Amino acid sequence: MARAVFHDPQRKRWKRLRIVFDAAAVVVSLSIVVFVLTLMHSAPLPSLLLPDQKRPYHAIKEKERRHPPKHVSTHRGSKMPPSQVVLNSEEGIRGAFYVTWDAGSFSALKAYYPQIDLLFPEWLHVMTNDGRVQGVSLLNEFFDVVQNGQVRPVDDQVMPFLKEAKAETEVFPLINNFQPITNEWLDIAPFLMNPAARAKFRQQIVLFLASDKYRGLSLDLEGFPGAAQPGFRALVTELEADLHPRGLKLYVNVPAGDDDFDYKYLAAHSDGLILMDYDQHSAPAGLAPSPARTGLSTIWKTF
Repeated sequence: MARAVFHDPQRKRWKRLRIVFDAAAVVVSLSIVVFVLTLMHSAPLPSLLLPDQKRPYHAIKEKERRHPPKHVSTHRGSKMPPSQVVLNSEEGIRGAFYVTWDAGSFSALKAYYPQIDLLFPEWLHVMTNDGRVQGVSLLNEFFDVVQNGQVRPVDDQVMPFLKEAKAETEVFPLINNFQPITNEWLDIAPFLMNPAARAKFRQQIVLFLASDKYRGLSLDLEGFPGAAQPGFRALVTELEADLHPRGLKLYVNVPAGDDDFDYKYLAAHSDGLILMDYDQHSAPAGLAPSPARTGLSTIWKTF
């Protein structure tokens, strides 16, 4: 009968393996002990002789969360409100337009508001013969801004942001006769030539401007026939009489080189004309350019 290959009745192999296992256990134990002692008595590593890096990181304090740092305008020398600066005779004033239909407009405002003196947000529209002031919702639906004597908000971003940032930017809501859905200027000649409709319009404008810390109005009516110019001039004169006693300003947007518009009359009955043109040399007769361009328009005023 054949014998098993690994049969070891005297256990000779086990004695040799036991010696190997015991030696291995001793070596592992000594290694662990040496490792622990090394950790407890580690020597400092030599310096790499690199310059120390300064990291200006710090935990945000509660006060900083509530009141972000104020960015002071760097392009103006005087401390007076921008709308009080006399155009064409003192320092330059920067103006900018804002629209609600482009999300990038609000991002640009947050980035550049310290450089903006006058902000003209396109919030209001007059598109009917009865002179109703309307706004446009985010769903492109028109609504009456004044309802039962109460003013409905037209924007929930601009004014809260400027107040939180304690910006020096002054806001002049812009009203026009532009239909933003169909992209066309509407003929509002019947409204302009109707004193009752103009009175209703002015009453709503005064209520709206009193609803927040607005500094006045930017009037941008275009595309109406020349026959309605007398009504347009009458509206400008009436708005001047409404706003100035309340300490509010009136800026009038006008196209460049349009003989239908009486630039001298409009400038005399407003606080400035916003010329919708990029050409610095196309100033109408009797007008002088503001020292600074807005990027979208130039503010003009009579000599």
